[in-house]
Amino acid sequence: ILRVINFPPRGVGAKAMEQLSRSANLVGWENAIAASENKGARKFSQLLAGLREAREKLALGDLARAAVEQTGLIAHYDSRKEELERAENLREFVNAAAEFESGNSDGGDGDDNDVLLQFLANAALESGEADSNVAGEAVNLMTVHAAKGLEFDAVLVAGLEEGLFPHENSLDDARALEEERRLMYVATTRARKSLSFHFARSRMHYGQRRINPPSRFLDELECFTPPQKTKTQAKPRAQKSAEDFALAARARRKLAESELQAATLRRRTSPEQTGGLRPGASVRHDRYGLGVVLGLTGEGNNREVAVAFKSVGKKNFKTSLAKLQVVG
Repeated sequence: ILRVINFPPRGVGAKAMEQLSRSANLVGWENAIAASENKGARKFSQLLAGLREAREKLALGDLARAAVEQTGLIAHYDSRKEELERAENLREFVNAAAEFESGNSDGGDGDDNDVLLQFLANAALESGEADSNVAGEAVNLMTVHAAKGLEFDAVLVAGLEEGLFPHENSLDDARALEEERRLMYVATTRARKSLSFHFARSRMHYGQRRINPPSRFLDELECFTPPQKTKTQAKPRAQKSAEDFALAARARRKLAESELQAATLRRRTSPEQTGGLRPGASVRHDRYGLGVVLGLTGEGNNREVAVAFKSVGKKNFKTSLAKLQVVG
């Protein structure tokens, strides 16, 4: 109770904590909090009561989402750039709860009221602590940040999807996007012999299924693929490397400039002005089906929208002519 009652801050100061502790020794924590004159403590008591009521009505995944939202935890970590990984951990917690309930819908002991306790017990057993001292060769699972200074014979970079890598918080910020690009470089240069890239056609995000287009970084990697040459056309290795580097640098600079222009336009253009079209919005086309808006360019009658469709890939439309329906 002492750990969570004032986190995120609810106005329960040290003096109120001391009074609550004394009262709890006499009447128990629940009664002490409910009877407290401190507004933050009473608010916490109402929060617990609301979550108990939600437990009787909501599915496990929805209950987990309600918990991280109503406690203010996810908003707290989302507002702090240095703690965004904690926010992602909370979203994975919601995913895990939804998947656990789905996987145990036909099993368990038949007592639906115990599904939360089953989930928490299962999470404790699978926390990985018991496997932390396993000897011998093993796969290292880590963030790109943690990979600095490490090198491996084989590297698999996973999650290369728009909104994930690069992260959605960086898509409207040229500097943040460049930092994501630098991390991509870090990931690719950890490999000695084998390097592979992976993305998902769909991914569970915050308890819901989401479809994102492949990462733009996959397209940028084509800049580093040297063209095939015959032996008579081959150039000295140093000259060829310099030309490849220059080509990559020009392409990267052009991409950064276009991203900056697109970000500026997105800040000037409200969703109302574009019929609800905005980067990340899900849309439906009569011919191509479901897609995701990648960006908007131009102004007035010349404004265009780029959309990634699962069926045919990327398509560009004039917003004045496009028959796109915003969904979700």
